[in-house]
Amino acid sequence: MPAGQPVVIIMDPSLIRGSHAGGMGRYDGGQRRTGTTAAAARGLVPTFGRSAAQDEALMPALQSSALETTPGNGRSADERRQLLRALEKGSRPSQSRPQDPQVHMQSVGAMVAVPWVMFVIAIFATALMPPTALARIAAWLAVVLGIGFSLLLIQVYVHARAPIYKYLGILGIAATSLGGMAGSTIFDRETLQYWMAQSRISYKAVVPSQPAGGISDAATLEFVPGTRVDLRRSFGFRDPREGGGTTYCLAPVMDIASTETNEVRFWAVGTDCCEPSWGFRCGAARSPSARSGLVVRDVTSSAHASIVHSMFREGVDQASAMYQLSTPEEDPIFVRWCEDATVEVSQKLGIAIVSAFVLCLLYLALSVFLAGWLHWRTGQKRQDWQQAQPTLGSFAPRLA
Repeated sequence: MPAGQPVVIIMDPSLIRGSHAGGMGRYDGGQRRTGTTAAAARGLVPTFGRSAAQDEALMPALQSSALETTPGNGRSADERRQLLRALEKGSRPSQSRPQDPQVHMQSVGAMVAVPWVMFVIAIFATALMPPTALARIAAWLAVVLGIGFSLLLIQVYVHARAPIYKYLGILGIAATSLGGMAGSTIFDRETLQYWMAQSRISYKAVVPSQPAGGISDAATLEFVPGTRVDLRRSFGFRDPREGGGTTYCLAPVMDIASTETNEVRFWAVGTDCCEPSWGFRCGAARSPSARSGLVVRDVTSSAHASIVHSMFREGVDQASAMYQLSTPEEDPIFVRWCEDATVEVSQKLGIAIVSAFVLCLLYLALSVFLAGWLHWRTGQKRQDWQQAQPTLGSFAPRLA
């Protein structure tokens, strides 16, 4: 042993019986201890603030390791320091009492309910709130508060070292983030159209061959009898920047006058409902009685709506060049062709609510699975720890 190296000696209580036995004291039933504090004061058994049950559980390890801690056994000073640090932190007993099954059920129930409630709040807040600035700020504030609460739970875990707080924090962050993203998608695809229709005007008796500048603020349009979608001059294309995913479909909305002049101001549009130059089946385009349209417009506050509108605008240029159609200088108006635009608008909100509700049910099933798996995994780690016999240089770590 190097000169000046401190020697750490943990004495086996069995070696100091006899004249010193009275100083060590004894355990009476594992409930109260006598003489342990005095023995610790003599340097025989360090307590480090542990309870009697913890000291009793650690005693077999100390007895089996007493000779290994003596000088000359080949164990380094670093290993002895690691043992002392482990003792100071208070290692867990090798035999732990089984927990109440009700405690297990409460833990699993918390890991199911708390993240699911956070998902529900996030998805409904971001999916159904109107597109006003104050409402959107409130919706995303709910998401931020959910993530902040989850981070607070993780911080509690850092101090309390209780695994349930870590699991609740991680599941809460995932639930709130997924809920916000799902709600934002529903808002862009369904709810936004509903709220825009509520704040704009509906026009009736619209003539396709007349200038469309006066109805640029329309939410819904009802065309005059005789208006139809020209299915023979439909056009579909895919954006190469998207890797060929979505098919954007257009077909001109025309009456007799516009057919003669080949001038198109209104276009029926849709996605993934046509072939490159035929088979236009978007909305009610194939219904002879349909002559209404739900206006699709560019909304700067929605990235999805802006992208779709720009793609339709690009499709107009390609379709006009392909079919020798003329387009006026004013921006064309895109509509989703339908039987009754008013009913179509009302259905948008219903579709958004049903979509959010279905996703909530799916996430509830996922939450049950994750809670059960995490509980099983924690139980397996606890069993593995109990089966591992602690030695001088390696004590089982706390459950992560």
